[in-house]
Amino acid sequence: MDITNGIPAPSDPSSTPSPAPTSVADNAAAAVQTLSPTVQNVLAGGPTPPAPTPDAAPSSPQPAKGGAWRALVTGALSGLAGSAGARSFGAGLAGGAAAELEQARQQKLDALASQNQQSVIRFRDAQSAQLVNQAAVDAFKLNALPQQIQDTHNANAISTMKELQSMGYNPVAAVGDHDQAGAALSALTQSHGSVPPLFALHVGNQTVAFDLSHIADDDSGRILDTVNKYGRVLGRPALSPAQWSQLPTADKTKLINDSLGVTSIVPDPSKIDSQIAEQKFRIQTYGMQPSHLQDPDISAALQRNLGMLQSAQKDFDNHKVQFAAREQAAKSAAEAAAKRESDLASNWVPKVSADEKKKAELAENIASNANDVASILLKRPDIVGAVAGRFTSIEQMVGNNDPDISALATHIHNIAMANSGVHGFRSQEGVQSFENVMLNNFKNGPKAVAGALAASASSVQTFVDNARPDTYKTHSKRGGALRGMAVR
Repeated sequence: MDITNGIPAPSDPSSTPSPAPTSVADNAAAAVQTLSPTVQNVLAGGPTPPAPTPDAAPSSPQPAKGGAWRALVTGALSGLAGSAGARSFGAGLAGGAAAELEQARQQKLDALASQNQQSVIRFRDAQSAQLVNQAAVDAFKLNALPQQIQDTHNANAISTMKELQSMGYNPVAAVGDHDQAGAALSALTQSHGSVPPLFALHVGNQTVAFDLSHIADDDSGRILDTVNKYGRVLGRPALSPAQWSQLPTADKTKLINDSLGVTSIVPDPSKIDSQIAEQKFRIQTYGMQPSHLQDPDISAALQRNLGMLQSAQKDFDNHKVQFAAREQAAKSAAEAAAKRESDLASNWVPKVSADEKKKAELAENIASNANDVASILLKRPDIVGAVAGRFTSIEQMVGNNDPDISALATHIHNIAMANSGVHGFRSQEGVQSFENVMLNNFKNGPKAVAGALAASASSVQTFVDNARPDTYKTHSKRGGALRGMAVR
């Protein structure tokens, strides 16, 4: 039954796969084929590489590898990691003298500027840009570590990747040493409208990325189970389906990223001591859970991480000066990348006022909640009859035992509040009047509800167009706020 009446409802991950760019893997199997033979063997059920024990003697550091995601944060790093064919860590540092670093940085920036003229990279929001930037920094740090430590990280990352695959989530990008990360991000921009928030796994000197917004839209309950499962490691209270459904997408994205990253830790020279202390706390916290809530695989991954971090700590101590220099170089390059991302992800037209921004965001909030209502009605067409005639106010719906009815009421109330704000109304009577109009539409059927929602969102589209550039996802030239928020 078509109830959207022009409202594109959020995609259902169980039936509609996330679109993928033609230049990267369009499903999990294709992505796995790009990985190294060793990693493919593990994914096929072969043995997992052994983890270093806490007392294992530190091995000699390896020369930094040119991971492709590093293209986003290199510049200063290129002279450091690839100078004069260095075969050792110290030689690589010696080759990366200050003058050469600056020259390499400028060359890389010039190359990126030229590349960006040919291919557009647009981030969906600040969160998306930050996640991509962090993935690049993590890849660089990991590639600078001894192979034994990388193998342990790979083992845990592979387990997480297999878990995501088993739930039906496919990578949207698989970038190797010789690929161009910029090309992958440009392809994602073209296929998704912008680069979505990504969860990155670094496996076998490659980065495999999953679309977090696609995962967050899954209302089957499986991702909530995963969030709660890893939340026990972090000491986080379990979320109910009703609580999860009412969370903003950005909050869901952060929870999913934090949860999936529990077992995929990258040792950081600047905070290795706190990483070890935190890992011990996680092991202790998880061990206090009832036995039936503890997953042996998670317990094993936590112990592997502790051994990896303690091994890395010894290695960092033996090469403290070198790692400090690399850390500073990475920080400087990351700051430059963050500024570039900020420029690429410009979300507002020049000189737009604070009031115009506020009204545009309220208009987008209306569209977001309208899409959420459409999604509930698509999933529960019976809810229209359940609501019609049974309730005289939105407040009555909020207290209902049916989580979908309660969520529906919350979304309608949010639309009413945003509608008053965008038009400058301040009276509670205006909010209740809008709610009553929406509630009355349930007596006329789903098309009446959808039509009223679409009309509300369309009536405030002009506020979005006044504040957003025409390349932004919610601008009329991109399909409008209804479409933009449906694919967020």
